[in-house]
Amino acid sequence: MFTSVKRSAVLAREVVRLEPRYAGEAEALAALFEHPERAATAALPDRIVAARRGATLRAWADGLPAWNARASERIGFLRQIGQDPHLVRLGQQLLAADFGGTTLAQGLDAAGAVFAGDLILERSVLGGALRLDGADVLARCDAADVRIGHEITAEQARFAGPVVLAGATIARSARFGYAAFMSDLILDRARIDKEMWLRHARIAGEIQMRGAHLRSDAGLGACLYCKAASFDGTAFDDTVSFEGATFQDRLSLDGCVFGGRLRLAGLTLGAGLSVAGTRFRGEIIPPLDQIVASASTPREMLATLRKALGAE
Repeated sequence: MFTSVKRSAVLAREVVRLEPRYAGEAEALAALFEHPERAATAALPDRIVAARRGATLRAWADGLPAWNARASERIGFLRQIGQDPHLVRLGQQLLAADFGGTTLAQGLDAAGAVFAGDLILERSVLGGALRLDGADVLARCDAADVRIGHEITAEQARFAGPVVLAGATIARSARFGYAAFMSDLILDRARIDKEMWLRHARIAGEIQMRGAHLRSDAGLGACLYCKAASFDGTAFDDTVSFEGATFQDRLSLDGCVFGGRLRLAGLTLGAGLSVAGTRFRGEIIPPLDQIVASASTPREMLATLRKALGAE
């Protein structure tokens, strides 16, 4: 079916079948499928985005069972074209759940939802909570610059693609306990006004939390960080726990400010620790006098601390 010379037209018809709101865009869809290697990495035409956003809001109003049934059919389509990663990526974008740039006064309760394509919340405003507990996001989750008036919870969620919360503003807590991130988790410049909870999560890609501001407790321990972890320039106003965390790659805390306690018991470092320009205003547990026998200068103290934690 997908290997004929008319592949682009066939694929366009199939997408229209899956999403009738694209009915007037069949020719534009076929043009995208003619050159998927370009289309998969470029911005979609505005008319396509507008149709996608309208389709998302209408379908979401039908309820979770109907939403997940639609997702199953879309997953089948994406599996059929799975031999070509560019086609798959384009399909994930066309069949995305697009709430981007919209205002959802009651928030978004997507606990248990299945997203066959991207989940887009970029620049959206949620008056209530964002709930993704137990959800399956099978492509990219883009929530850059989202504003959430309550909390975000994604306990035991599974994210197959990158999760982008860069520039997000979260008025209450952010909870990702026991979540599985199969790609990167990006929280650069995020502001979280209540606690951040990542305990028992597994992050297969990089975690980037640079220039963020966490105003309450941060539970970042008991996690498996498989690739590089960068928290550079982040301000932690309250207690931060890395207890029991395993970093298989480098951990960078350059330029951070730890305003409260820093808990490090049971921390495992696989490829070094960097703390250049970091300020510790609270207690470090275990206490430094138990880790460092004698250190006459701050530089010697930090070097000995790195060595004690297995960084050198």
